[in-house]
Amino acid sequence: MSPRRVVVVIVMVCFLALALANPVRTYFTQRQDAAEAAAHHAELVAQIAELKKKEKLLEDPDYIRAQARDRLGFVEAGRTPYIVELPGDPVEAQVQHDKAEAANRPWYGSVWDSISHAAEDDADVPVPNVIPAPAPPPGG
Repeated sequence: MSPRRVVVVIVMVCFLALALANPVRTYFTQRQDAAEAAAHHAELVAQIAELKKKEKLLEDPDYIRAQARDRLGFVEAGRTPYIVELPGDPVEAQVQHDKAEAANRPWYGSVWDSISHAAEDDADVPVPNVIPAPAPPPGG
């Protein structure tokens, strides 16, 4: 092969590679997008199935009564409500509950609490009575 033919073959291979690069990239991008769409579709189908189960539960009057008892503390007519307190220090239990609640709060809630508590703390600080110094006599 002559050097001229080698150069022509190299130029043609480069041209062919550049011509095919964009379609190949588009092909792989579309495959990835299709896979993501299929995964999202499967997730939505599972979510729809779960919502249909909840819908069937909400049609059941016994389930609604149980939820009213558990969530809202409703008591059916003729029944006696009882509150069971577990042994232990209620103050410590409240402190643990407050810590767990504070850990689950979003960042802006803690910022708001720090601002509001700072305002309350400033209200408790006594302001000293300051008497201004008398003005110097004129001309002197």
